[in-house]
Amino acid sequence: MKSSSLTKLLLGLAVVLTIASVITVFLYTTDLAFSVWEHLSGAPLIVRLVYGLLALLVGAVVAWLLFKLFRPARAREQRQIRSEADLLDYISELEAQGIDTDGAMKELETLSQRKQAGEIHIALCGDISTGKSSLVKALLPQHDVHISPAGGSTREITQYEWTSPAGDRLIITDLPGLNEADGELD
Repeated sequence: MKSSSLTKLLLGLAVVLTIASVITVFLYTTDLAFSVWEHLSGAPLIVRLVYGLLALLVGAVVAWLLFKLFRPARAREQRQIRSEADLLDYISELEAQGIDTDGAMKELETLSQRKQAGEIHIALCGDISTGKSSLVKALLPQHDVHISPAGGSTREITQYEWTSPAGDRLIITDLPGLNEADGELD
């Protein structure tokens, strides 16, 4: 028997068993519901009310759980982006508290120089073999970018530059991948 025929046979058998199971569960559930209805019809009013309230409570809990499970994710609250003046004020406050702010000031100076020079810097980072170098090669085909199907072919930080006709520069930094098997770089 061919594997495709065997697959079709097994799939058909699975469908028949699933339909039979659904029908069986439906019949047992309706039989149980009618049995409970029959017992409750002869019970005192207070027993019927308590049973009804418990059934409503269980239904509400199940509905709430399903809602929590399947509702769409809420949009995250957007954090306000600080202006350069706000950052400088914040750094001044930190400096007044005795915190070393030399690194932050150096980074702000570097960002200011890049902004004045019309440079945009993009760093590509992520796990190994996710296509970071391939993306660089696709965006900047004029550069010699080493790509390989073997994971971890990028072993050092490499910058690639593109200049627009207007003179603005795009600098893409290709970083070595994360989660390398041996966990070390050369």
